[in-house]
This record gives sequence, structure tokens and C-alpha cells, in this order.
Amino acid sequence: MTLRTAGGLAALICAATYLVGFALLVTVLAPLGFGADEVDATAVANFIAERPGVMIA
Repeated sequence: MTLRTAGGLAALICAATYLVGFALLVTVLAPLGFGADEVDATAVANFIAERPGVMIA
């Protein structure tokens, strides 16, 4: 594997993580008010406490 190929693969992996992150934000976290001025801090903290793997994965 050349350095150019490795760099291209790293860029694709980086792009995939951004897509997964935005999908998570829009589908799961946005309904809880995450990232807004009127965030329900208790709901977000409970969500993270119940599913810690979602924020790590």
C-alpha cells in the first residue's frame, strides 16, 4: 500500500465518521434538544447514561 493509497483510505474513513456523526445528531440527539438553546439537559444526560456506547462508538 502506497502512502497515497493510505491517505485516500484515511480520508474516506474520516468522511464516513462525519456522516455517521451527523446522522446520529439529526436522528437521535436533535429531538432531545442537543445543540440548541433550549436544551433539556436532564433528558440528554439520561440518554447518555442509559446508552454510553452511542457516544463512544
